[in-house]
Amino acid sequence: MGYAMSSEYSFDLADESIAPYEQIEGLQADLAGKLAHFVETLIEYRATLGNARSASEWQLQLNKMLGAFFELDVDNELAIKTIRDALSRLVEQTSEAGFEQAIDLRVVSDYLQNKLDSTRISQRFLAGQVNFCTLMPMRSIPFKVVCLLGMNDGAYPRNVAKEGFDLINVKSRHGDRSRRDDDRYLFLEAMLSAQSKLYISYVGQSILDNTPRLPSIVVTELLEYCAQNYCLEGDEALSVDDSGANLVKAITYKHSMTPFSPSAFKQQGSFASEWADVANMLVSPKHEASESILTEVPAEIDLEEFIRFWALPVKFFFNRQLDIYFEGQRESIEDNEPFALSGLDAYVFKDQLLQAQLEKGDQGVEQLAQWLRVSGQLPLGHFGDAELHEVKTISKEIANEVAFLTGSKQQDVEVSLPIALSSGETRQLVGWLKQRYASGGVYYRAGSVRSQDILSAGFVIWWQASVVLRAPLMLSALIRKTACSTTTLNLWIQRVRRAYLMS
Repeated sequence: MGYAMSSEYSFDLADESIAPYEQIEGLQADLAGKLAHFVETLIEYRATLGNARSASEWQLQLNKMLGAFFELDVDNELAIKTIRDALSRLVEQTSEAGFEQAIDLRVVSDYLQNKLDSTRISQRFLAGQVNFCTLMPMRSIPFKVVCLLGMNDGAYPRNVAKEGFDLINVKSRHGDRSRRDDDRYLFLEAMLSAQSKLYISYVGQSILDNTPRLPSIVVTELLEYCAQNYCLEGDEALSVDDSGANLVKAITYKHSMTPFSPSAFKQQGSFASEWADVANMLVSPKHEASESILTEVPAEIDLEEFIRFWALPVKFFFNRQLDIYFEGQRESIEDNEPFALSGLDAYVFKDQLLQAQLEKGDQGVEQLAQWLRVSGQLPLGHFGDAELHEVKTISKEIANEVAFLTGSKQQDVEVSLPIALSSGETRQLVGWLKQRYASGGVYYRAGSVRSQDILSAGFVIWWQASVVLRAPLMLSALIRKTACSTTTLNLWIQRVRRAYLMS
Protein backbone atom coordinates (compact mmCIF):
# COMPACT_ATOMS: atom_id res chain seq x y z
CA MET A 1 0.00 0.00 0.00
CA GLY A 2 2.94 2.34 0.48
CA TYR A 3 3.35 2.48 -3.31
CA ALA A 4 -0.07 4.14 -3.64
CA MET A 5 -0.56 6.19 -0.46
CA SER A 6 1.30 8.14 2.21
CA SER A 7 2.63 6.65 5.43
CA GLU A 8 0.62 9.18 7.44
CA TYR A 9 -2.36 6.83 7.26
CA SER A 10 -2.49 3.55 9.17
CA PHE A 11 -4.62 0.41 8.93
CA ASP A 12 -6.19 -1.28 11.91
CA LEU A 13 -5.77 -5.04 11.65
CA ALA A 14 -7.15 -7.75 13.91
CA ASP A 15 -4.61 -7.29 16.70
CA GLU A 16 -2.45 -4.34 15.65
CA SER A 17 -2.12 -1.29 13.41
CA ILE A 18 0.31 -0.86 10.54
CA ALA A 19 1.40 2.10 8.41
CA PRO A 20 2.19 1.92 4.67
CA TYR A 21 5.86 2.01 3.67
CA GLU A 22 6.11 4.84 1.15
CA GLN A 23 9.78 4.47 0.22
CA ILE A 24 8.88 2.18 -2.70
CA GLU A 25 8.73 3.94 -6.06
CA GLY A 26 9.39 3.34 -9.75
CA LEU A 27 11.02 0.04 -10.66
CA GLN A 28 11.24 -0.94 -6.99
CA ALA A 29 7.53 -1.76 -7.02
CA ASP A 30 8.17 -5.04 -8.85
CA LEU A 31 10.76 -6.08 -6.26
CA ALA A 32 8.44 -5.09 -3.41
CA GLY A 33 5.66 -7.14 -4.98
CA LYS A 34 7.86 -10.21 -5.16
CA LEU A 35 8.87 -9.77 -1.53
CA ALA A 36 5.23 -9.38 -0.49
CA HIS A 37 4.29 -12.55 -2.40
CA PHE A 38 7.14 -14.44 -0.73
CA VAL A 39 6.07 -13.32 2.76
CA GLU A 40 2.42 -14.15 2.05
CA THR A 41 3.42 -17.63 0.87
CA LEU A 42 5.45 -18.16 4.05
CA ILE A 43 2.49 -17.12 6.20
CA GLU A 44 0.18 -19.43 4.26
CA TYR A 45 2.40 -22.49 4.65
CA ARG A 46 3.13 -21.70 8.28
CA ALA A 47 -0.58 -21.93 9.03
CA THR A 48 -0.98 -25.06 6.90
CA LEU A 49 1.98 -26.99 8.31
CA GLY A 50 0.76 -26.60 11.88
CA ASN A 51 -1.73 -29.45 11.47
CA ALA A 52 -0.75 -33.10 11.92
CA ARG A 53 -1.35 -35.40 8.95
CA SER A 54 -0.42 -38.84 7.61
CA ALA A 55 2.91 -39.59 5.93
CA SER A 56 1.40 -39.62 2.43
CA GLU A 57 -0.28 -36.27 3.06
CA TRP A 58 3.01 -34.84 4.32
CA GLN A 59 4.66 -36.02 1.12
CA LEU A 60 2.08 -34.23 -1.07
CA GLN A 61 2.18 -31.05 1.03
CA LEU A 62 5.97 -30.77 1.23
CA ASN A 63 6.43 -31.55 -2.46
CA LYS A 64 3.94 -28.78 -3.20
CA MET A 65 5.92 -26.43 -0.97
CA LEU A 66 9.18 -27.32 -2.76
CA GLY A 67 7.55 -26.42 -6.07
CA ALA A 68 6.31 -23.12 -4.65
CA PHE A 69 9.66 -21.94 -3.30
CA PHE A 70 12.24 -23.51 -5.62
CA GLU A 71 12.56 -23.52 -9.39
CA LEU A 72 13.96 -26.81 -10.62
CA ASP A 73 17.23 -26.28 -12.49
CA VAL A 74 20.63 -27.90 -12.89
CA ASP A 75 22.06 -26.32 -9.74
CA ASN A 76 19.46 -27.55 -7.24
CA GLU A 77 18.11 -30.61 -9.05
CA LEU A 78 20.15 -33.05 -6.97
CA ALA A 79 19.24 -31.37 -3.66
CA ILE A 80 15.50 -31.34 -4.42
CA LYS A 81 15.64 -34.97 -5.56
CA THR A 82 17.32 -35.94 -2.29
CA ILE A 83 14.52 -34.31 -0.26
CA ARG A 84 11.81 -35.97 -2.32
CA ASP A 85 13.52 -39.35 -2.03
CA ALA A 86 13.60 -38.93 1.76
CA LEU A 87 9.86 -38.18 1.77
CA SER A 88 9.19 -41.25 -0.38
CA ARG A 89 11.23 -43.35 2.02
CA LEU A 90 9.16 -42.03 4.94
CA VAL A 91 5.94 -43.11 3.20
CA GLU A 92 7.40 -46.55 2.47
CA GLN A 93 8.54 -47.10 6.06
CA THR A 94 5.20 -46.09 7.57
CA SER A 95 3.34 -48.23 5.01
CA GLU A 96 5.50 -51.29 5.72
CA ALA A 97 4.96 -50.83 9.45
CA GLY A 98 1.22 -50.40 9.01
CA PHE A 99 1.34 -46.98 10.72
CA GLU A 100 -1.51 -44.79 9.49
CA GLN A 101 -1.86 -42.28 12.33
CA ALA A 102 -1.28 -38.55 11.90
CA ILE A 103 2.31 -37.37 12.37
CA ASP A 104 3.27 -34.05 13.94
CA LEU A 105 5.46 -31.57 12.05
CA ARG A 106 8.29 -31.89 14.58
CA VAL A 107 8.54 -35.64 13.93
CA VAL A 108 8.73 -35.11 10.17
CA SER A 109 11.29 -32.33 10.63
CA ASP A 110 13.55 -34.49 12.81
CA TYR A 111 13.26 -37.38 10.34
CA LEU A 112 14.25 -35.21 7.36
CA GLN A 113 17.05 -33.58 9.34
CA ASN A 114 18.60 -36.95 10.21
CA LYS A 115 18.21 -38.28 6.68
CA LEU A 116 19.68 -35.20 5.00
CA ASP A 117 22.56 -34.97 7.46
CA SER A 118 23.60 -38.52 6.63
CA THR A 119 23.26 -37.96 2.87
CA ARG A 120 26.12 -36.11 1.26
CA ILE A 121 25.21 -33.88 -1.68
CA SER A 122 28.31 -32.89 -3.60
CA GLN A 123 29.29 -32.06 -7.14
CA ARG A 124 30.86 -34.61 -9.44
CA PHE A 125 34.65 -34.75 -9.51
CA LEU A 126 36.28 -33.75 -12.81
CA ALA A 127 33.00 -32.21 -13.96
CA GLY A 128 34.61 -29.30 -15.83
CA GLN A 129 37.79 -27.50 -16.79
CA VAL A 130 38.23 -26.07 -13.27
CA ASN A 131 37.62 -28.34 -10.28
CA PHE A 132 37.35 -27.39 -6.60
CA CYS A 133 37.90 -30.11 -4.02
CA THR A 134 39.46 -30.84 -0.68
CA LEU A 135 42.72 -32.71 -0.30
CA MET A 136 41.91 -36.41 -0.20
CA PRO A 137 44.13 -39.50 -0.40
CA MET A 138 44.33 -41.51 -3.62
CA ARG A 139 43.29 -38.51 -5.70
CA SER A 140 46.70 -37.50 -7.00
CA ILE A 141 45.56 -37.05 -10.60
CA PRO A 142 47.95 -34.97 -12.73
CA PHE A 143 46.80 -31.44 -13.59
CA LYS A 144 48.50 -28.67 -15.51
CA VAL A 145 47.98 -26.22 -12.64
CA VAL A 146 47.34 -27.02 -8.98
CA CYS A 147 46.28 -24.23 -6.60
CA LEU A 148 46.37 -24.68 -2.83
CA LEU A 149 44.36 -21.97 -1.07
CA GLY A 150 44.23 -20.99 2.58
CA MET A 151 47.58 -22.50 3.56
CA ASN A 152 47.76 -20.45 6.75
CA ASP A 153 49.60 -21.27 9.93
CA GLY A 154 47.31 -23.34 12.14
CA ALA A 155 44.90 -24.12 9.31
CA TYR A 156 47.04 -26.80 7.68
CA PRO A 157 48.00 -29.42 8.76
CA ARG A 158 44.55 -29.58 10.29
CA ASN A 159 44.19 -29.77 14.05
CA VAL A 160 41.83 -32.53 15.11
CA ALA A 161 40.39 -32.27 18.62
CA LYS A 162 41.17 -35.31 20.72
CA GLU A 163 38.22 -37.12 22.25
CA GLY A 164 38.42 -37.87 25.95
CA PHE A 165 37.36 -41.49 25.50
CA ASP A 166 39.98 -42.17 22.79
CA LEU A 167 42.60 -44.18 24.68
CA ILE A 168 44.95 -44.29 21.69
CA ASN A 169 45.70 -40.59 22.18
CA VAL A 170 46.67 -41.12 25.81
CA LYS A 171 49.93 -42.82 24.86
CA SER A 172 50.67 -43.06 21.18
CA ARG A 173 52.90 -45.77 19.72
CA HIS A 174 54.71 -46.36 16.48
CA GLY A 175 52.28 -47.19 13.73
CA ASP A 176 49.35 -45.23 15.17
CA ARG A 177 47.59 -43.01 12.67
CA SER A 178 48.47 -39.31 12.77
CA ARG A 179 46.13 -36.84 11.09
CA ARG A 180 48.89 -34.25 10.79
CA ASP A 181 51.17 -36.75 9.06
CA ASP A 182 48.30 -37.63 6.72
CA ASP A 183 47.93 -33.96 5.79
CA ARG A 184 51.66 -33.71 5.12
CA TYR A 185 51.39 -36.66 2.76
CA LEU A 186 48.39 -35.09 1.00
CA PHE A 187 50.39 -31.90 0.53
CA LEU A 188 53.19 -33.91 -1.07
CA GLU A 189 50.69 -35.65 -3.37
CA ALA A 190 49.26 -32.29 -4.44
CA MET A 191 52.75 -31.01 -5.27
CA LEU A 192 53.49 -34.07 -7.40
CA SER A 193 50.17 -33.65 -9.24
CA ALA A 194 51.17 -30.24 -10.64
CA GLN A 195 52.62 -30.67 -14.14
CA SER A 196 53.30 -27.03 -15.07
CA LYS A 197 52.61 -24.71 -12.14
CA LEU A 198 52.02 -24.96 -8.40
CA TYR A 199 50.22 -22.00 -6.80
CA ILE A 200 50.12 -21.69 -2.99
CA SER A 201 48.40 -18.79 -1.24
CA TYR A 202 48.04 -17.77 2.40
CA VAL A 203 47.17 -14.68 4.44
CA GLY A 204 50.52 -13.03 5.05
CA GLN A 205 49.37 -10.07 7.16
CA SER A 206 46.79 -9.57 9.88
CA ILE A 207 43.52 -8.00 8.82
CA LEU A 208 43.40 -6.08 12.12
CA ASP A 209 46.83 -4.45 12.53
CA ASN A 210 48.73 -5.53 9.37
CA THR A 211 51.34 -7.47 11.34
CA PRO A 212 53.11 -10.29 9.43
CA ARG A 213 51.63 -13.79 9.67
CA LEU A 214 53.44 -17.03 8.92
CA PRO A 215 52.28 -19.60 6.37
CA SER A 216 51.65 -23.25 7.13
CA ILE A 217 54.62 -25.22 8.41
CA VAL A 218 54.61 -27.35 5.25
CA VAL A 219 54.89 -24.20 3.10
CA THR A 220 57.74 -22.91 5.26
CA GLU A 221 59.56 -26.23 4.92
CA LEU A 222 59.06 -26.15 1.14
CA LEU A 223 60.55 -22.64 0.91
CA GLU A 224 63.50 -23.65 3.09
CA TYR A 225 64.14 -26.72 0.94
CA CYS A 226 64.08 -24.65 -2.26
CA ALA A 227 66.41 -22.04 -0.73
CA GLN A 228 68.97 -24.67 0.34
CA ASN A 229 69.01 -26.72 -2.88
CA TYR A 230 68.31 -24.28 -5.73
CA CYS A 231 69.36 -20.83 -6.86
CA LEU A 232 68.53 -18.33 -9.57
CA GLU A 233 70.54 -18.18 -12.76
CA GLY A 234 73.53 -15.95 -12.11
CA ASP A 235 73.56 -16.49 -8.33
CA GLU A 236 75.85 -19.52 -8.42
CA ALA A 237 78.73 -17.59 -6.88
CA LEU A 238 76.72 -16.27 -3.95
CA SER A 239 76.51 -17.92 -0.57
CA VAL A 240 73.71 -20.33 0.21
CA ASP A 241 71.95 -17.80 2.43
CA ASP A 242 72.12 -14.95 -0.11
CA SER A 243 71.11 -17.07 -3.10
CA GLY A 244 68.33 -18.69 -1.07
CA ALA A 245 66.97 -15.30 -0.02
CA ASN A 246 66.93 -14.13 -3.65
CA LEU A 247 65.14 -17.30 -4.73
CA VAL A 248 62.44 -17.02 -2.06
CA LYS A 249 61.92 -13.36 -2.96
CA ALA A 250 61.58 -14.25 -6.65
CA ILE A 251 58.97 -16.97 -6.19
CA THR A 252 56.94 -15.12 -3.54
CA TYR A 253 54.45 -12.49 -4.68
CA LYS A 254 52.84 -10.08 -2.22
CA HIS A 255 49.46 -8.86 -3.41
CA SER A 256 48.40 -5.27 -2.82
CA MET A 257 45.71 -4.56 -0.26
CA THR A 258 43.45 -2.96 -2.89
CA PRO A 259 42.87 -3.97 -6.53
CA PHE A 260 43.44 -0.39 -7.72
CA SER A 261 46.87 -0.06 -6.09
CA PRO A 262 49.64 0.93 -8.57
CA SER A 263 51.74 -2.04 -7.41
CA ALA A 264 49.04 -4.42 -8.70
CA PHE A 265 49.89 -3.53 -12.32
CA LYS A 266 53.67 -3.23 -12.27
CA GLN A 267 54.88 -6.84 -12.54
CA GLN A 268 52.00 -9.02 -13.71
CA GLY A 269 48.78 -8.45 -15.56
CA SER A 270 45.30 -8.92 -14.20
CA PHE A 271 42.23 -10.82 -15.35
CA ALA A 272 39.94 -8.31 -13.62
CA SER A 273 38.72 -6.28 -16.58
CA GLU A 274 36.89 -3.83 -14.33
CA TRP A 275 40.26 -2.38 -13.26
CA ALA A 276 41.59 -2.05 -16.83
CA ASP A 277 40.78 1.67 -16.92
CA VAL A 278 42.83 2.19 -13.77
CA ALA A 279 45.78 0.35 -15.32
CA ASN A 280 45.58 2.49 -18.46
CA MET A 281 45.52 5.67 -16.39
CA LEU A 282 48.64 4.59 -14.51
CA VAL A 283 50.66 4.30 -17.73
CA SER A 284 49.15 7.33 -19.47
CA PRO A 285 50.97 10.69 -19.45
CA LYS A 286 50.25 12.92 -16.51
CA HIS A 287 48.41 16.16 -17.19
CA GLU A 288 47.91 19.14 -14.98
CA ALA A 289 44.39 19.82 -13.82
CA SER A 290 42.51 22.00 -16.28
CA GLU A 291 41.07 24.12 -13.51
CA SER A 292 41.55 24.54 -9.81
CA ILE A 293 39.10 23.02 -7.38
CA LEU A 294 39.29 26.25 -5.39
CA THR A 295 36.59 28.60 -6.65
CA GLU A 296 36.47 32.37 -6.41
CA VAL A 297 35.11 33.75 -3.15
CA PRO A 298 31.64 35.15 -3.90
CA ALA A 299 30.85 38.80 -3.30
CA GLU A 300 28.29 37.85 -0.64
CA ILE A 301 28.88 35.05 1.85
CA ASP A 302 25.83 33.47 3.43
CA LEU A 303 25.93 33.45 7.22
CA GLU A 304 24.69 29.85 7.56
CA GLU A 305 27.27 28.68 5.01
CA PHE A 306 30.00 30.47 6.95
CA ILE A 307 28.91 28.82 10.20
CA ARG A 308 28.68 25.43 8.49
CA PHE A 309 32.26 25.83 7.26
CA TRP A 310 33.66 26.56 10.72
CA ALA A 311 31.68 23.71 12.29
CA LEU A 312 32.97 20.99 9.91
CA PRO A 313 35.53 22.37 7.42
CA VAL A 314 36.31 18.99 5.80
CA LYS A 315 32.64 18.18 5.22
CA PHE A 316 32.06 21.66 3.80
CA PHE A 317 34.97 21.21 1.39
CA PHE A 318 33.64 17.86 0.12
CA ASN A 319 30.08 19.19 -0.25
CA ARG A 320 30.75 22.58 -1.82
CA GLN A 321 34.01 22.11 -3.74
CA LEU A 322 33.90 18.42 -4.75
CA ASP A 323 30.12 17.98 -4.81
CA ILE A 324 30.41 14.81 -2.71
CA TYR A 325 27.73 14.00 -0.16
CA PHE A 326 27.97 11.10 2.25
CA GLU A 327 24.54 11.47 3.85
CA GLY A 328 22.77 9.85 0.90
CA GLN A 329 24.48 6.49 1.29
CA ARG A 330 22.01 3.84 2.38
CA GLU A 331 22.76 1.83 5.45
CA SER A 332 22.35 -1.92 5.27
CA ILE A 333 19.27 -3.35 6.93
CA GLU A 334 19.99 -5.53 9.93
CA ASP A 335 19.19 -9.21 9.52
CA ASN A 336 18.20 -9.65 13.17
CA GLU A 337 15.11 -8.14 14.78
CA PRO A 338 16.29 -5.37 17.18
CA PHE A 339 15.28 -5.50 20.83
CA ALA A 340 16.82 -2.11 21.65
CA LEU A 341 17.31 1.15 19.78
CA SER A 342 20.73 1.95 18.43
CA GLY A 343 22.40 5.20 19.44
CA LEU A 344 21.58 6.87 16.13
CA ASP A 345 17.93 5.74 16.14
CA ALA A 346 17.49 6.93 19.72
CA TYR A 347 18.87 10.36 18.80
CA VAL A 348 16.58 10.67 15.76
CA PHE A 349 13.50 9.72 17.78
CA LYS A 350 14.41 12.10 20.62
CA ASP A 351 14.87 14.93 18.15
CA GLN A 352 11.50 14.22 16.49
CA LEU A 353 9.72 13.99 19.86
CA LEU A 354 11.41 17.19 21.04
CA GLN A 355 10.19 19.15 18.02
CA ALA A 356 6.70 17.68 18.41
CA GLN A 357 6.63 18.65 22.10
CA LEU A 358 7.69 22.23 21.38
CA GLU A 359 5.32 22.72 18.44
CA LYS A 360 2.19 20.71 19.37
CA GLY A 361 2.58 19.76 23.03
CA ASP A 362 1.62 16.40 24.52
CA GLN A 363 -0.92 15.71 21.78
CA GLY A 364 1.74 16.02 19.10
CA VAL A 365 4.04 13.70 21.05
CA GLU A 366 1.36 11.02 21.33
CA GLN A 367 0.55 11.26 17.62
CA LEU A 368 4.22 10.87 16.72
CA ALA A 369 4.66 8.00 19.19
CA GLN A 370 1.70 6.16 17.67
CA TRP A 371 3.13 6.63 14.17
CA LEU A 372 6.51 5.26 15.30
CA ARG A 373 4.74 2.14 16.56
CA VAL A 374 2.62 1.44 13.48
CA SER A 375 5.47 2.21 11.05
CA GLY A 376 7.60 -0.57 12.54
CA GLN A 377 10.49 1.67 13.57
CA LEU A 378 10.36 0.57 17.22
CA PRO A 379 11.18 -2.88 18.60
CA LEU A 380 8.11 -5.08 18.95
CA GLY A 381 6.11 -5.55 22.12
CA HIS A 382 7.20 -4.35 25.54
CA PHE A 383 10.77 -3.75 24.32
CA GLY A 384 9.55 -0.97 22.04
CA ASP A 385 7.29 0.51 24.74
CA ALA A 386 10.20 0.66 27.19
CA GLU A 387 12.52 2.30 24.64
CA LEU A 388 9.82 4.80 23.64
CA HIS A 389 9.13 5.72 27.27
CA GLU A 390 12.82 6.44 27.83
CA VAL A 391 13.26 8.71 24.80
CA LYS A 392 9.97 10.50 25.57
CA THR A 393 11.15 11.24 29.11
CA ILE A 394 14.47 12.66 27.92
CA SER A 395 12.90 14.76 25.16
CA LYS A 396 10.33 16.20 27.56
CA GLU A 397 13.06 17.23 30.02
CA ILE A 398 14.85 19.09 27.23
CA ALA A 399 11.57 20.63 26.03
CA ASN A 400 10.83 21.98 29.52
CA GLU A 401 14.27 23.57 29.71
CA VAL A 402 13.95 25.03 26.21
CA ALA A 403 10.46 26.39 26.92
CA PHE A 404 11.75 28.13 30.06
CA LEU A 405 14.50 29.95 28.12
CA THR A 406 12.44 30.69 25.00
CA GLY A 407 9.47 32.34 26.63
CA SER A 408 9.84 35.67 24.83
CA LYS A 409 11.02 35.33 21.24
CA GLN A 410 12.73 38.32 19.62
CA GLN A 411 12.54 39.32 15.99
CA ASP A 412 15.12 37.99 13.56
CA VAL A 413 17.95 40.40 12.79
CA GLU A 414 19.48 40.81 9.34
CA VAL A 415 23.28 40.56 9.22
CA SER A 416 25.44 42.50 6.77
CA LEU A 417 29.08 42.67 7.82
CA PRO A 418 32.14 43.51 5.71
CA ILE A 419 34.99 40.97 5.74
CA ALA A 420 38.48 41.97 4.61
CA LEU A 421 40.40 39.29 2.69
CA SER A 422 44.18 38.87 2.70
CA SER A 423 44.25 40.08 -0.91
CA GLY A 424 42.87 43.44 0.15
CA GLU A 425 39.41 42.78 -1.28
CA THR A 426 36.24 42.98 0.79
CA ARG A 427 33.36 40.54 0.93
CA GLN A 428 29.98 40.97 2.57
CA LEU A 429 28.70 38.50 5.18
CA VAL A 430 24.90 38.42 4.90
CA GLY A 431 22.17 36.46 6.61
CA TRP A 432 19.69 36.40 9.45
CA LEU A 433 20.23 35.87 13.16
CA LYS A 434 17.48 33.59 14.46
CA GLN A 435 16.62 31.83 17.72
CA ARG A 436 16.85 35.11 19.63
CA TYR A 437 15.00 35.38 22.91
CA ALA A 438 14.87 37.71 25.88
CA SER A 439 17.22 35.40 27.76
CA GLY A 440 19.75 35.39 24.92
CA GLY A 441 20.53 32.93 22.17
CA VAL A 442 19.27 29.41 22.80
CA TYR A 443 20.59 26.46 20.82
CA TYR A 444 19.54 22.92 21.64
CA ARG A 445 19.83 19.40 20.29
CA ALA A 446 18.52 16.01 21.43
CA GLY A 447 21.99 14.54 21.86
CA SER A 448 25.16 15.50 23.66
CA VAL A 449 26.64 18.88 22.86
CA ARG A 450 29.48 18.50 20.37
CA SER A 451 32.46 20.78 19.82
CA GLN A 452 31.03 22.05 16.53
CA ASP A 453 27.79 22.95 18.30
CA ILE A 454 29.63 25.06 20.84
CA LEU A 455 31.77 26.67 18.14
CA SER A 456 28.78 27.49 15.93
CA ALA A 457 26.81 28.90 18.84
CA GLY A 458 29.83 30.94 19.91
CA PHE A 459 30.10 32.58 16.50
CA VAL A 460 26.42 33.47 16.30
CA ILE A 461 26.21 34.71 19.88
CA TRP A 462 29.26 36.90 19.35
CA TRP A 463 27.81 38.43 16.18
CA GLN A 464 24.48 38.91 17.89
CA ALA A 465 25.79 40.49 21.08
CA SER A 466 29.00 42.29 20.15
CA VAL A 467 28.51 43.31 16.53
CA VAL A 468 24.88 43.47 15.50
CA LEU A 469 23.26 44.60 18.73
CA ARG A 470 26.29 46.51 20.02
CA ALA A 471 25.61 45.02 23.44
CA PRO A 472 27.68 42.95 25.89
CA LEU A 473 27.52 39.16 25.76
CA MET A 474 24.29 38.04 27.43
CA LEU A 475 23.59 34.75 29.16
CA SER A 476 23.10 32.22 26.38
CA ALA A 477 22.37 28.54 26.65
CA LEU A 478 23.39 25.33 24.95
CA ILE A 479 21.04 22.65 26.23
CA ARG A 480 22.18 19.03 26.13
CA LYS A 481 20.18 15.87 26.64
CA THR A 482 20.58 15.94 30.45
CA ALA A 483 19.16 19.49 30.70
CA CYS A 484 22.02 20.52 32.95
CA SER A 485 23.06 24.01 34.03
CA THR A 486 24.26 26.18 31.15
CA THR A 487 26.53 28.59 33.03
CA THR A 488 29.72 26.63 32.32
CA LEU A 489 28.79 26.35 28.67
CA ASN A 490 28.37 30.10 28.52
CA LEU A 491 31.89 30.51 29.92
CA TRP A 492 33.10 28.05 27.29
CA ILE A 493 31.64 30.30 24.60
CA GLN A 494 33.45 33.27 26.08
CA ARG A 495 36.76 31.38 25.83
CA VAL A 496 36.00 30.53 22.20
CA ARG A 497 35.29 34.18 21.61
CA ARG A 498 38.65 35.26 23.01
CA ALA A 499 40.54 32.47 21.20
CA TYR A 500 39.24 33.62 17.82
CA LEU A 501 39.86 37.32 18.57
CA MET A 502 36.17 38.04 18.75
CA SER A 503 36.36 40.46 21.66
